[in-house]
Formats: sequence, structure tokens, C-alpha cells
Amino acid sequence: MIPFGTLEMGRRKTRFTKDEQVTLMSLWCIARSPLIFGGDLTKLDAFTLSLLTNDEVIAVNQASHGNHELFEHDGLIAWAAEVPGSKDRYLALFNARDGRAPEPVAVTLSDLGLSGACRVRDLWQKKDVGVAHGTLSRPVPPHGAVLLRVTPSF
Repeated sequence: MIPFGTLEMGRRKTRFTKDEQVTLMSLWCIARSPLIFGGDLTKLDAFTLSLLTNDEVIAVNQASHGNHELFEHDGLIAWAAEVPGSKDRYLALFNARDGRAPEPVAVTLSDLGLSGACRVRDLWQKKDVGVAHGTLSRPVPPHGAVLLRVTPSF
């Protein structure tokens, strides 16, 4: 169950930070876990609503396949999945470390089964964020996550 927003029949708010909520939703989606909301739908704030209704993020949960962990290196974690009907890949990057500043999490495109230039789209921001060649690296906040769609040879 996803414990976001107002919980316990309106008695308290989630104890997760915004970064931790993005992490939880990203992990739930890339792992294709059932999306069961545990908060009060009548008391949704804009942030919680944005987590639950991002169609690009929900697509990872509903339509990806081959989902698996790529690596875990001292609290920096990457998961990948295939996008049906295309050569695109979903990529989730996690920073499970405690700290104050974002840390780069890097994945080689060959680990995704890709090569050449790849367009990178941030699914939470709903915008293209650049092109990767060889290695894709993004800063990830402590206890945070980044969820990407990587499109080869555009």
C-alpha cells in the first residue's frame, strides 16, 4: 500500500519526504507492484495528486516488461525495463544513501542493450533532459529517485 498524503482517517500526514515519495512510487512502478493507494482521496494535495496521476510514470507500472535490477553499489541502485513495441528502455536510478547533496548514478548504455546516441526523458518532469552517449548519468538526491525513458538512435 502506498502511504502518501493524509493517512489514518485524516489524523496525520505521511512521514515520507517528497524525495522519498518519488522513490517509493518509482520503485513500485519499475518493479510492477500493485498500485494501491492508502491515503484519503478527499484530502489530496497537489504534490500527492501529481504522484498518483503522472501518466508517463504509471505506464512503467502498467506496460513494461523484463523489469530487473541492474546493480546496487553501496546504496546507488539502478533498475531497467523494456518498453513494449519499441527499442526504448525505462531506467530507474535510486540513491539510498544518507547525505545532503545529490550524487550521480551512472549506467552504461550497453547495460541497457543500447548503443549510439540516446535521447533521455525524465518521466517525473515530463520533459526531455538531454542525449546520452556511452554512459547515462543523472544526479539523484539522497533517498531520492529519477525515472527515465531512454530512446536509442533518434
